[in-house]
Amino acid sequence: KKEENDRSFEEIQDEGRALWTKLVEENPANAQKVMKIVENIFGHQMKLSEIQESQKDLFELVIAEMRTL
Repeated sequence: KKEENDRSFEEIQDEGRALWTKLVEENPANAQKVMKIVENIFGHQMKLSEIQESQKDLFELVIAEMRTL
């Protein structure tokens, strides 16, 4: 298994999208929770789809938090 920080940006995006879909299907209120996580980590509101490749490490933090929801 590869180290987490060796994942490609595409892999991170794919997991982010998959987690988002799963969480929102389980409970629509999770959408707000995820947006709050993103805001806390990035310092401002943004969509997962707006995260840039240069922000990969922060995206990993967002995903780690999403996994705990």
